[in-house]
Amino acid sequence: MGIDLEDIIATLNGDLIALIRLEKNLRREESRTPMESYSIVQGASTKITDFKRDISQLLIENDLKEYADNFLKLPSPSDDFSARKARDIVVSYIAELEYIIKELSDSAEDLENKGEKKPRKRRGNKVFIVHGHDTPNLKRLKNLLKDKFGLDPIVLAERPGGVKPLIKKFEDEAKQVIFAFVLMTPDDLIGGRKYAQARPNVFFELGWFFGWFLCKTSDPDKRGVCILYQTRGKKVPPKINTDLDGVSRIEFEHSIENKETTDAIGRELRAAGLIK
Repeated sequence: MGIDLEDIIATLNGDLIALIRLEKNLRREESRTPMESYSIVQGASTKITDFKRDISQLLIENDLKEYADNFLKLPSPSDDFSARKARDIVVSYIAELEYIIKELSDSAEDLENKGEKKPRKRRGNKVFIVHGHDTPNLKRLKNLLKDKFGLDPIVLAERPGGVKPLIKKFEDEAKQVIFAFVLMTPDDLIGGRKYAQARPNVFFELGWFFGWFLCKTSDPDKRGVCILYQTRGKKVPPKINTDLDGVSRIEFEHSIENKETTDAIGRELRAAGLIK
């Protein structure tokens, strides 16, 4: 094979995350008129085409033609396209990709059990948690990263800082980590409760990490930042800047302690090469 099997799995996990995010966006568009959702659907059509090409090419290049052939048989965008049709295609891609990842993961495990593969060295285990005022979910995330995934979560307020200025303390801690979760909770009500948004420090630290990992990593597939975005059931409409659309995002309502959110966090960590 051209590249390590686990590298292939990590790349496919990254694609899976992006497809799941695209499916959620298209689900929201289904309630809008075709005219209102036109630009989103056209953008989705391009993304779907790119996913089909790139995933199939990756599989073919690494002697996984059988999986590539099955993926190429999946539907493609057509001229008569809607948010519903686009979402149906994305759902079929997600299901096939989950099957491929499961098959390749089983193969990788068999090779390791036979001693045909050296254990892969993990990139590191320090993960920074950016947070606002939601202490319960901060504790839940910290425990999840530590107990379930064996990582070392870093919370700035819990680290010794001596007489260092806060920004210096933040930079010293942040430069040691290899991934950051941004717990974006609607803590501040804006415009007479018209909408809520995260605390200013959350946006600052998110921007810092995004720029830091962008400069430091040579692999664009190693996503260094993930937003955990609390919607609270949208009782108070949350606001998130469109500039952040390119940052990986996991939505949850009240607590991160649910299977869907936990599984999504695991997929992000696998895509970044932090866990198997």
